[in-house]
Amino acid sequence: MRRHVQATIAILFLILLSFLLVAGPAGAESIWSRPPDVPDPDAGPSRVYFPTTGHSVAGAFLSYWRAHGGLSIFGYPLTEPMRGTSSGSTIQYFERAIFESKSSSDAEGAVQLRLVGSESLPVLANNVRHSQQLHLQLAWANGVNVSMPDPFARVPRGDASAEARYFDETGHTLSGVFRSFWEGDGETAVLGYPISEMFRDPSSGLIVQCFERAIMEQQADENGQPVVTLQRLGAAIAKHDGINTAPAPQGDIPVYDPAFWQVVAPAGAPVDQPKWIEVDLSKQTLRAWEYDTRVYGTYVSTGLPDTPTPAGLFHIFAKYDEQDMAGWTTATGEYYYVPNVPYVMYFAEGGYAFHAAWWHRNFGHPMSPGCVNLATPQAAWLYDWAPLGTVVFIHT
Repeated sequence: MRRHVQATIAILFLILLSFLLVAGPAGAESIWSRPPDVPDPDAGPSRVYFPTTGHSVAGAFLSYWRAHGGLSIFGYPLTEPMRGTSSGSTIQYFERAIFESKSSSDAEGAVQLRLVGSESLPVLANNVRHSQQLHLQLAWANGVNVSMPDPFARVPRGDASAEARYFDETGHTLSGVFRSFWEGDGETAVLGYPISEMFRDPSSGLIVQCFERAIMEQQADENGQPVVTLQRLGAAIAKHDGINTAPAPQGDIPVYDPAFWQVVAPAGAPVDQPKWIEVDLSKQTLRAWEYDTRVYGTYVSTGLPDTPTPAGLFHIFAKYDEQDMAGWTTATGEYYYVPNVPYVMYFAEGGYAFHAAWWHRNFGHPMSPGCVNLATPQAAWLYDWAPLGTVVFIHT
């Protein structure tokens, strides 16, 4: 049965490798099995430039900005990243938000959003209450008895309407188009809890509602239908704080284009399947798809020219957490034995499988006698994600 390591590996090397794994020092295996840094082939640029404001976004801030709404939620960057007031923190001002990170990691989870809605609330609340007081005085002067509830006061749960969502954390409700927007665009992580009821902003005349990280306002589109936008609180705070928003030079930074991250399924792909795996032999890439949406991607190593990986449509028919691999390479007639190969998934008769390959780090280049090599972390992810029967689409 066909199994694989690199077709050019000599018998002596394989015997030595087996000895290191079985009888060698404790650290030998960890040296060989150290996970390589395998990038996502569809990751796009790590830094992009916005000519509209003359600033760039990079790293974890770019990942967070893209993942949670981009322009429609946060707007354009107004500054480059800068040192924050907290020790070791980095911040960046956007039109509708202020990003902050206290970690050197590029992971999206390292990013937090400042409570720009809460910071803006005192001034807005003072303006609203002052306007309400003037209206009450005018009404009383004309003998009219009116009631104007304070939109910033907590609402008893029993007073909330049946269609409203109530938040014990702040004592406020959420309903209508504001609720739909909040529930569809990040909820507390991006927008925070509501810290007011809906009210009419005396300065704009619009219906608004305050949240910890945003202030929503309701406008009408060209057809008179209600639409929700977010106030430019990041820009307002940057102006109040005297932040320098002058454009920065672009240099060789690419201009932002959403197409950088758009991946389209190839012609003939089984996009009607709930889960399927694509292997591109010419690019040495693997993608995991759910219908027509790419959910994962990595570089792989497929078969060498004399021992190619077959193209076509297949199915995963067997899975093994771990398996010893031994046999003869057809290209060189060399014997190989590799114990404990993890995350093995067979997709075609003749021994063709996906599996982890800890013995090399040359992903993105053909290396095997026919199987599809993945780095161990990527192989583990694919093994957990793909059930038996998963469709495999291999093409050039």
